Amino acid sequence: MPGKKPRKVPTMDETRVKKALSLILEHVYGEKKSDCALIIPYADTPEMLMEHLNALEKQTTDNFDLILICSDPPKISSKFNIRGYREIFPIGSSGGFGVGQALAYSLGYEFIINSDVDALPVSENLIITLVERAKKEKDKSVIPLFVSKETGEKDGNGSGNPNQYGTCTRKSIERNGFECFRLFKGSEDMEYLDRQTMDNAIVLEDSVKIQHKCTMVDYIEIQNIRGSKGIYYKKSEVIANIFLCRAALSRKRLRAAFTYAARALFSAVKTQLFYSNYPDVLRPITKDAIFAKMEIVSPFRTSQLKKIQTGGQLKAATVGMQRGNAGAMVRFPKKKHGSVLWPLILAAFSKGDYFSPDGDFFLERPELLPLLLVFKPVKYKDGAIYSIGLSTTGFFLNLAATLFLTPYFAAAIAWTIATADKSKCPITTENLAENLEKFAAYVKRMKTEGDALRGN
Repeated sequence: MPGKKPRKVPTMDETRVKKALSLILEHVYGEKKSDCALIIPYADTPEMLMEHLNALEKQTTDNFDLILICSDPPKISSKFNIRGYREIFPIGSSGGFGVGQALAYSLGYEFIINSDVDALPVSENLIITLVERAKKEKDKSVIPLFVSKETGEKDGNGSGNPNQYGTCTRKSIERNGFECFRLFKGSEDMEYLDRQTMDNAIVLEDSVKIQHKCTMVDYIEIQNIRGSKGIYYKKSEVIANIFLCRAALSRKRLRAAFTYAARALFSAVKTQLFYSNYPDVLRPITKDAIFAKMEIVSPFRTSQLKKIQTGGQLKAATVGMQRGNAGAMVRFPKKKHGSVLWPLILAAFSKGDYFSPDGDFFLERPELLPLLLVFKPVKYKDGAIYSIGLSTTGFFLNLAATLFLTPYFAAAIAWTIATADKSKCPITTENLAENLEKFAAYVKRMKTEGDALRGN
């Protein structure tokens, strides 16, 4: 019986790829000394980088090149071979990982590891174990076990993230493609993980562990920190689910395809429901993302919330917990201690111009903040009162408008799934140069337009 015909590896235009990479990243220092590259993109977080390097010092191997990608790569004294690359224009988290993969591939690395700056090694044999497992798997990616920072035990199902010491080989990239850096600021990890999972092309190496040193923040804090970044997250989430739906359909996984399409629709509907009075937040999702327009720059915004002044005339509606403020006008149960539906209904029709939650509420039910903001402004821990700009009446009017628009969103997403440009995702060795060129033009335009809006 004749042997199986070897799979054809798509060709890469090396000259064009290197030229496109030079428009995005500038080599600052360091030379190639290993077959393994550990890529760490980061932005203005030197303390996190030093904590990561200190954790790496405990590794049982130093046989890897550490590639730092940031706006100003620092010169660091270390036992590791470090290579610094400067972002010519801000390339976002997706850019750091996806373009970083493309860079390492073009430089000839056999093993490529991506890591968030705040994803720390727990196992001292982490890197050597991941590389050895990747050698055996050949054309599959390998991820370590994800454990809780608080308990050290498996977090959820323990299945981690490709950007937290996810390890791939040249063969796995040639089979599965690169992370979709054109998503710019989010969902590239979800898209990459799910796409590989569909093809049984990712394995969990549960003998080694990492932990993600993330800080828990609530909705108001997130919106104030992220600003425009939050808009890109929403946009990328919709587009990533559209591409995953296409991938699932091509593999005849109809249930998965329906799930991804529903997720894209839910994101668009949720944005319309919460941000109807923010045209600059709505447009990137309800006009661009549902048509997978990745080349349009989103507007600059410092926050997705408004601060309002009490002027001494506004009256507070107190919100508390069952075990907390006895004088609370609206009381919510602790987690796993009853439904929040009735308290939310009471909150929607309670008297008062804004909600004033007590300290226990912020500790135990911060996930309810976006729901409270739908009905009234909320007084936050910093003493400021924040609003999404809708009154209770305005919310119900917008709810009716959202229900009316939902079929349109569904039809637009279905159209995009059927017709979207296949060259955008997945990014393969064959279309890498084209995508790098488009991404370079995008981040340059984004920087120029962003500076103009900031008055720089």
